[in-house]
Order: sequence, then structure tokens, then C-alpha cells
Amino acid sequence: ICTGEARLTENPGHIGLMTTLGLAYARIDNREKAAQYFEEIQKSKMVTDAAVDGPMLLTRLAIGYAVLGEQDIAVDLLRRVFARPTSVDEQMLILLPDFDLLRGHPGFQELMQSIRR
Repeated sequence: ICTGEARLTENPGHIGLMTTLGLAYARIDNREKAAQYFEEIQKSKMVTDAAVDGPMLLTRLAIGYAVLGEQDIAVDLLRRVFARPTSVDEQMLILLPDFDLLRGHPGFQELMQSIRR
């Protein structure tokens, strides 16, 4: 985390670093720092404007919120990912263990059914 913070100081606003740091803080249960990064990332135009990187960033944010126990937010982010054409696919949601945290959530189950149609 220290290295990531140092790199972010050298590259302020670097979305990739912010996403990685947010996930790292979520995994060590530092909710405040994780939420700080996640909120800043969501404000980024890259999340909404970047055809390839935007959906992947939203997917990583969803994982982060799932780790924090914010399942409703995580599912809403995933709905945004699949609301338009995306490189993120059903297999990613099935195979990545990060999504195990969401498997019992009714909204996640509905999303998976809608993707399969």
C-alpha cells in the first residue's frame, strides 16, 4: 500500500492506482480509505466515457464494494456494466472468486439470469 500511495503522489488522479489502492484498503478493512478512493473513481469521466476501461473499472469497484459488504452498491455497479456492450462477460462473474461474496444476493442472481438470455 505504501508503494502505491507513493506512486499516486507522483501520478495524482491515476485511476488504475486508485482502484488498486481502494481494493487493497477494502481487503484490510480500512473502509474509510477504500470508500474515499471508490468515490473519487466514480466521479472520473473515465468510468463513464471509456468504452473498454470504464466497464472494467466499474467491475473492479463492484468487487471492492462487495469486499466492504456493500452488496447492493456492488450489484448496481455491475448492472451499469452490463447495461451497454462490454468486454466484461458472464464467465468473469462465474469464475472469479471475488464474486463469491455476491452469489447469494438476489440482485446478482437476477443479473446473471439476464446476462444468460
